[in-house]
Amino acid sequence: QLIKLQKLLITHNPLTGTIPSSIGLLAELQYISLAYRLPLFSRRGGGGSIPTEIGLLAGLKHCHFYLNSLDGTIPTEMSLLAGLTLIDFSTNNLSGTIPPTMGQLTKLEKLELNQNELNGTIPSLMGLLTGLTYMHISSNKLTGTLPSTMGLLTKLQQLHLNWNSLGGSIPTEMGQLTKLGILGNYGNALNGTIPT
Repeated sequence: QLIKLQKLLITHNPLTGTIPSSIGLLAELQYISLAYRLPLFSRRGGGGSIPTEIGLLAGLKHCHFYLNSLDGTIPTEMSLLAGLTLIDFSTNNLSGTIPPTMGQLTKLEKLELNQNELNGTIPSLMGLLTGLTYMHISSNKLTGTLPSTMGLLTKLQQLHLNWNSLGGSIPTEMGQLTKLGILGNYGNALNGTIPT
């Protein structure tokens, strides 16, 4: 019934249960942080999945579910949240692939999906996230090669790819990332030269 709620911050609490589907009724919500579900440092899952109704939160800008024992997949309905600037789903037990539809979040500046169980390849449509400055997808089960469209992320300052199963060469297009200050790539099987 809190239909006027704009910020929901519930962190560092021993919460139980799952994120209710009724969260989609909070039509004016702009910022949600349900991070640090106690006990800390647990990735066992059991916190339920991210409800698809999150796609109803048209005004959402920040979505912060770090360390929340979440499992299941990343809902494709996230792509409906055109105003999102931050997604942090890191240190959970999320599985499945990175939805290609996330490329529709053109205002996204920070994406953290590290320390999950995500698999499959990095979608080429991620190259549409031209406002992205920080991307952390380390410690998953991602495979395949880096898409050449990564070279379109010209605002990118940090890119963390560590501890996946990525292979092939680094696309020459990534030489266009002139603002990139940190490229983390250990624990993969990338080869060839570093583009300049």
